[in-house]
Amino acid sequence: TGQDADTVVFTSGSTGITLATADTIDDFLTIDTIINTSAGGGAAAGAIADGSAYADFAAFVAAVDAVFTVGGANNDIFIATNAIASGDAYVAIDENESGSFDEGDTLIILNGVNAAVALADFI
Repeated sequence: TGQDADTVVFTSGSTGITLATADTIDDFLTIDTIINTSAGGGAAAGAIADGSAYADFAAFVAAVDAVFTVGGANNDIFIATNAIASGDAYVAIDENESGSFDEGDTLIILNGVNAAVALADFI
């Protein structure tokens, strides 16, 4: 990506679900960068939370699992800004619509994004 409007596409299995296997976007700009997923997006499709109080990655995953719901047109995206006080946003996407963060789902790290992100950035 760069300074122009970008669309980044993720599908089930295209990235990992751990910090070591996650994909990273370095120059994410809300509204200018659109992330296309098989889960879709929109106000009814997920949640955004301040993740600065999460003690570790396991606490992030617990928060994700509390939001995800089974089936289409449900909560399939969870974004934690400033996750684990890292200064980055962690984005979990329930690609397989299982209702939990598991194999086949997507984890994206938005480097340097600690506040400015919206569910409308995901389609």
